[in-house]
Amino acid sequence: MQAVQQFSKSTEHSIAPPTARPTAQPTAVTQKRVRIEQLKPGMFIHDLGTDWMSHGFLKSRFTLKHEGQIDKIREAGIRELYIDVARGLDVEDAPTRVEFEQMLETGLHKVVAAPRPVPVKVSIREELSRAKEIQARAHTAVK
Repeated sequence: MQAVQQFSKSTEHSIAPPTARPTAQPTAVTQKRVRIEQLKPGMFIHDLGTDWMSHGFLKSRFTLKHEGQIDKIREAGIRELYIDVARGLDVEDAPTRVEFEQMLETGLHKVVAAPRPVPVKVSIREELSRAKEIQARAHTAVK
């Protein structure tokens, strides 16, 4: 035990502290939301917007190298995703993550603030008649 304490005391000052390496950390400003039609080789995919099992790529973040990868994304049903323009090609007219989230927030506020339609009151007889029509159409569709 004494030997371990002596070793740690003797090496305490000889080990250099880790140095900070500059890394290109993705930010909400360097991430842009693009449509599948805007993708091209050379873009860096930051977020496919789906779970790992749904897209079939080994990694969720990668640089597009060829059109086949874009076809694979399309086949997975992905219509929009985030690219990182600090690590790959850019799309000028695409909104950043911040801009897109602000648009979503604004849209949600509009929906919440919109007046709710007043339900139309109908008699039970009218309601049952309508329900029978729907049931008949459903029965025909299932056949």
